[in-house]
Amino acid sequence: MTVRLDGKVAVVTGGISGIGLGISRTLMARGATVVAMARREATGREVEAALVGEGLPFSFVQGDVVKSADCERAIAAALDRHGKVDILINNAATTLPTPAIEQVTEDQWDAALDPNLKGAFLMTKGVLPHMKARGDGVIINIASFAGVQALFNHGPYGASKAGLIHFTKVTAVENFGTGVRANVVIMGSVATEGNARSRAEASGGKWKEGQSSGGVFGQARMQPEDAGRAICVLCSDDAREITGSEIAVDRGFAAGWMSATLIRLAISGQLPEG
Repeated sequence: MTVRLDGKVAVVTGGISGIGLGISRTLMARGATVVAMARREATGREVEAALVGEGLPFSFVQGDVVKSADCERAIAAALDRHGKVDILINNAATTLPTPAIEQVTEDQWDAALDPNLKGAFLMTKGVLPHMKARGDGVIINIASFAGVQALFNHGPYGASKAGLIHFTKVTAVENFGTGVRANVVIMGSVATEGNARSRAEASGGKWKEGQSSGGVFGQARMQPEDAGRAICVLCSDDAREITGSEIAVDRGFAAGWMSATLIRLAISGQLPEG
């Protein structure tokens, strides 16, 4: 049976493109109403017009998650329009690769930590009083396998996602018994324009979109809606006993699928030497 979220109101940060748009679409397909917050005004209005034109219950609020006033305004907009917020999806993030740690600048560090971690903090802080007053609410934070697996040139990004994992657990513990749940999704590889840009930058322009659509790496890549479906389950009342959990949505990457596959290929002599 398909999970239903009829009557639920969800706020999705970064909900107008990539993973966020995939999450927004699947939430609405399951019956939820979505209020998306993002920085890009023009893109947000275009997406809003397109989705509303499809008859979907979607609205857009322009704002930056690193600014507390913008976070408060987005939450207030959802409350004014719909009277409640049942679900908060902290998805907004940057995935820009950086140099090695000794070469990372303070600005590069802040550019990752602010939206990826501070933004989730500000949105969570803003929505908690309302959820606790109602005795019900779900907070889903979108982390990454980079928060549990060290990756070259992803020091600030990995640190921000590792911090987000622990922040989620603290949120869950502090709100035990209030009716508010918090879980973190360890997101695997997802086919988005933003991730494609990051891969191209990390490779110095050598990586091209579509070149790894097949093979080992292509098999590991999901579509945004794939992630959205799993998140809908976590947002449903059927998951009411799940809180404070790290849940991998990654086709087995965190369990070792990728490393096990590479080891198998190496043993069989299918990997080039050097």
